[in-house]
Amino acid sequence: MKKKRSYTYELMDPRELLSRVRGTLKAGGEKWRKIAEVILDGHVEYIPLRNNPMRSGYQFEYRQAGLDLTIYYPESQFEFLLDVLDRDKVM
Repeated sequence: MKKKRSYTYELMDPRELLSRVRGTLKAGGEKWRKIAEVILDGHVEYIPLRNNPMRSGYQFEYRQAGLDLTIYYPESQFEFLLDVLDRDKVM
């Protein structure tokens, strides 16, 4: 009987992640300060991407596992961020 492999992710605490992003934004100067003020209001969601390099018919290729990172904001903060950030790059 084959053992199932277990993969673990060492993910940063969501509050710590937002705090580090806030610190980076503050270090970026005055133009990033308004965004840094609302960044802690977000909710972080991590979703691991499945990595299946052994599919039938494909050559084995090692890759690191991927991770989708989504940050949700209340509507008022989201609208603020959308107005401040470049719409062409966000959409």
